[in-house]
Amino acid sequence: MTIETWNEVRNQQLEGPIDVDGNHYIGCKFGSVQFRYGGGQLPRFEECEYADGVNWFFHGPALRTIRLLQFQNMGGAAQQMLAELFKPDFVLAEEA
Repeated sequence: MTIETWNEVRNQQLEGPIDVDGNHYIGCKFGSVQFRYGGGQLPRFEECEYADGVNWFFHGPALRTIRLLQFQNMGGAAQQMLAELFKPDFVLAEEA
């Protein structure tokens, strides 16, 4: 069993590029930000507000995972698999 600990960020106004791996944002306001995720511990967002200028940047293992899914879907061959993976309220669990 993995014990997860997050770096807690509370009630801040944030702008610009933000490395989100391992962070827990509570009550934050995000302006024009670029969330940067590298495949580490998943970030958490709780009671936050987001401006229209929010986007994501993936690098490292996170980018390689996205590329794998894109390559699997070239020509639409993986449409059903992707639909299953990304259906609402479905989350994959890590192996114990």
